[in-house]
Amino acid sequence: MAADEHSGERHRFSGAHGSAVAPVSIDEALSNNWLDIWYQPKIDLWRKCLAGAEALVRMHHPQAGFLWPEDYLEALDQEGLFEA
Repeated sequence: MAADEHSGERHRFSGAHGSAVAPVSIDEALSNNWLDIWYQPKIDLWRKCLAGAEALVRMHHPQAGFLWPEDYLEALDQEGLFEA
């Protein structure tokens, strides 16, 4: 959920000064270790215990910082690497 969802705005990690990030090649991201895996726990609220985890891929761009998935998923699709 975005921080300003109530106002209809959404903040994005799109550069130090809000500038757009140039398209990033997935090969470039992989070779430079820009991809991180973040684990999000799934909690069973009924039993009050850990029920599993989701693995989320996040890109840490050297100039732009952390990018939203929508900023790099298009590159996967264009390179023929994305399957829904």
